[in-house]
Amino acid sequence: MKKLLLLISIALGVMTSCEKEIPPITAEIIFAEGAVTAPTLPTAGGTATITFSSAKAWTAEVEAKKTWCTISPASGEAGAELVVTITATKNETFDNRTAKVTITSADVKEEITVTQTQTYSFSFEGVPKETLPAAGDIFVITTAENTGAPTVKIADDAKEWITFEKAPATKGLTNTTLTFTVKENTTHDNREAEVTITSGGKDEMFVVKQVQNDSFTFTGVPKEAFGINGGTFEITVFENMGVPTVKIADDAKEWITFEKAPAAKGLTETKFTFEVLENKTDSEHSTDIIITSGGKAEKFTVEQFNLNSPIAFPDAAFKAHLVGRIGADLNSLEELKIDTNGDGEISYNEASVVTDINCNNLAISSLTGIEHFTALTVLYCGLNQLTTLDVTKNTALKLFTCYDNQLPTLDVTKNTALTLLYCGGNQLPTLDVTKNTALKLLNCYDNQLPTLDVTKNTALEELFCSQNQLHTLDVSKNTALINLDCNSNQLPTLDVTNNTALELLYCNINQLSILDVTKNTELTMLYCNNNQLPTIGVTKNTALTMLYCNNNQLPTIDVTKNTALTILNCSNNQLSALDISKNTALTKFYCQVNQLPTLDVTNNPELELLYCNPMKDANGNNTLASITLTQAQKTAVDGGSFYITKPAETEIIQ
Repeated sequence: MKKLLLLISIALGVMTSCEKEIPPITAEIIFAEGAVTAPTLPTAGGTATITFSSAKAWTAEVEAKKTWCTISPASGEAGAELVVTITATKNETFDNRTAKVTITSADVKEEITVTQTQTYSFSFEGVPKETLPAAGDIFVITTAENTGAPTVKIADDAKEWITFEKAPATKGLTNTTLTFTVKENTTHDNREAEVTITSGGKDEMFVVKQVQNDSFTFTGVPKEAFGINGGTFEITVFENMGVPTVKIADDAKEWITFEKAPAAKGLTETKFTFEVLENKTDSEHSTDIIITSGGKAEKFTVEQFNLNSPIAFPDAAFKAHLVGRIGADLNSLEELKIDTNGDGEISYNEASVVTDINCNNLAISSLTGIEHFTALTVLYCGLNQLTTLDVTKNTALKLFTCYDNQLPTLDVTKNTALTLLYCGGNQLPTLDVTKNTALKLLNCYDNQLPTLDVTKNTALEELFCSQNQLHTLDVSKNTALINLDCNSNQLPTLDVTNNTALELLYCNINQLSILDVTKNTELTMLYCNNNQLPTIGVTKNTALTMLYCNNNQLPTIDVTKNTALTILNCSNNQLSALDISKNTALTKFYCQVNQLPTLDVTNNPELELLYCNPMKDANGNNTLASITLTQAQKTAVDGGSFYITKPAETEIIQ
């Protein structure tokens, strides 16, 4: 519209010029509608065009010192839709830049602001070129960027050992200082972490590496010299410096050897098992062993006594017993002195021929040294203060007792010749006797055993495992059993039908609800009291002399076939009748806490003790009306040789 008005004005001026004087033309610069009067040019350079109209001649110029910006044409005549082109060269700086372009027509000026974007930059320096030491280090990263405040991302699994601090940024092309701290590498592996620095959406990543903490140590070096019988020891090498090697002096390779196990991963764990062979000479052995890894060497010494060297006994009481005793050869009953040369010491030679040691009840706290008595067949060390005991080298043992000590463990798997093992009264939570197939007697009472496997001990004749925590007990393979005592455990069942040779059975104080002893016809003593038995059949057990079935749930019991009974305890049951007329050998009879209406003991002439008080029904009333005695029994009662406890209401009749 402005252009149209200008043209009309010019035309009218021409038409009337002949008629009247032409008025002066007003200078005016008018930009085209929609024209960009503040162009922004790209970093790489470019052009922008400006369209305008001018009523008079005009000029255009760029402000001084803005040589990167030019305009063309720089002048022109009046006219409409005039076009100028602004050109910018590449912006190689790291800041946006501007230039003012001025178009002048007479005394009228119009300014155009030209902007060119910066060169975007994001870089950094200071990345560690080498792997950092295990002791830790500090490195500084300096970023140069104009793309925004940089951020840092460290891999999650590395945040424990690598941290950073950010310093305030400088101006211009921003320089940000990032100080990274790498902590000491206390692990035994090299480690690395990716670090990513981000600015203006641009990521740059580098890797920080740190060497491992070099290590070379080993454990298992023997603290004492080996005995003449030799032995084994295991050296465990921990290293990350290279595969370890072992060097043994040439003159020692005859008596010490080793095997190497495969190494473990991580901080390499290599095991060397060394074997020291038996020293059959009169000379002591000594050698240095050198283990090398990664150029680093460690040395230790292995020593071995000779036959005449004295054995070290840390327990003075044990040594005093051995030095001062005159032992007995159990085979010939000849007196044998252990310290044969009288020097107050026991040498390996002297120990090697000893067959028996009895050191019961001597306040001994350590039996260390016993391992050198390799000919031992008998060892009695009960009633002492032992907390450890190693008999794995005493493989000839046949009779071994260590009862009433404080042993938490006991290994008898190497003592396969054992026929007697008495280890009761200790603190054993486990006991493996599966290798002791020659055992005839096993006594492990009063320990902490929840299980006991005797299925391989088919020669067993006597088993005493009372006062433990047994939930099960399988004696079906122990057909030679004569005595079985498993009282005071937690047994819900017990099958003794295969144990036909049983003469003594203690299964009292358990949780038995059934017990079949019909196959155990040799039984002379049966203790099944304090269980939950509703019935017990003993008519086949005619050899019984003692029967304790008290504290059960028995409504009846038939003892008419048990004519050899001398003691019968059936108290604390639910008996309302009981016939003891055939039990003529009875000396002690306990029947209290039942509901018997009468008692006739006239056929029991040997009775010395009769307990029948209290005898009450469910309402607390006395049920025992009378006890019938013979005249002789009455006389015995009066004379004190026959003792009876009875309810006050019960009448004694003859």
